[in-house]
Formats: sequence, structure tokens, C-alpha cells
Amino acid sequence: FVFLTGLSAWLYANPPAVRNVEQTAALLEPVLGVPHDALSNRLKRDVEFVWLQRQGEVSADAIDQLGLPGVATTQELKRYHSYSNLACHVLGIAVIDHRGLTGLEARLNNPLAGNAGRARFYRDAYGRRIVSAPSDEVAPTSGGDVRLTISKDLQQAAERALAQYAGERLLYDGSVVAMNMTTGELMVVANYPCHDLDRPDWQTVRHVNPAVGH
Repeated sequence: FVFLTGLSAWLYANPPAVRNVEQTAALLEPVLGVPHDALSNRLKRDVEFVWLQRQGEVSADAIDQLGLPGVATTQELKRYHSYSNLACHVLGIAVIDHRGLTGLEARLNNPLAGNAGRARFYRDAYGRRIVSAPSDEVAPTSGGDVRLTISKDLQQAAERALAQYAGERLLYDGSVVAMNMTTGELMVVANYPCHDLDRPDWQTVRHVNPAVGH
């Protein structure tokens, strides 16, 4: 199972710089798929920064072409899953800041996350770094890798069979677990229904793995 990280356009606004709130909301509504009233309420807030959409599929070029004062995009990292929602309860979900919330994402959050670096140094009156002045820098460290014993092919077959069986018998849910009896390694941990790891519906996401009870 592979997580991929790519750049995604995030949209934000500086409400005081927005010249016409209602017109801006009307132009953004079809592009973002966000209701006009929701956008309007955000653009009326008495702050200098507000997110309009994070980790969406918005096109930075499309936003730039609108030429809306006070509205801009920034490129941020977004996680993608190579096999969609395969083994979703095992892998779990990471929220926008890549902090693990469920599954192995949460249980192994610290070794997976690595450590952020830091840099402290002096600047001159123009904001330029003073190279000759003392500085304190610590380089970031990458997170670790985790290799599962679960077989991708067996997991896919189990999830398909489980979904078909549950659908034919109108079952609410179900689980399948397969183990290598010689080594004790788990080869399959499948649950039905599953959720989209890239676009989870928080109203239906289970915070536990039904097959193992935690």
C-alpha cells in the first residue's frame, strides 16, 4: 500500500481586501461547488485571512483568471492513496495537517511523521539574514516506513467478495480476517462498508477497525 504526496491548490481570502463580497461569492460558487451563503459568510468575517477551500480540486489558473481582489491560491501538500480505499480501516485517515486520526495513521503517527527542523538567525532592518551573525539550525528528519504483511491481491479479493455477499443479503456490515497459520502474519483484514481515504465522509467514518475491535 502506497501513500503519495503531491501539490494541491488551496484557496484563501483576505476579507478586508475583497471589494464586492456577493459578486465574489457568486463567481466562486460554481468553481468550488461551495454554496453562495457559506462563501459570503466567510468573506464577511472581520479577519485578514480565511480559508475558502483546502485540499480541493480547484484549478489555480481558473481562480487567477477570475481576477478577484483579496482572493488567492497557495500550493500545499496533499496525500493520495495508490489503491483508493483498499484496507481503509487498517490504514486509517490523516487529517489535513497529516496528523493520523484513525487506524495505523494514528497508532504509528510519531514514527511516520518524522521531526520538523528549525532555524533561528538574525535579520537586518530589511529582513535579510545576517550571515555573519550566530545561528542555530536543526535539519528535519524524515519519517519512517512501515511494511505490512497484508497481501494486496488477497485484500482486494476479500473486499470484493465481502461487498458482494453483503449486498446480496442486505447486510449492514461484515468483516473477513485471514492469517498465515505458520507465521501468525495477517494476510487480510477486510471490512464492509469501507470509506474513501482521500475524501472521507466524517458522518460515516468508523474510528475503530471492526475486524479487530480497536
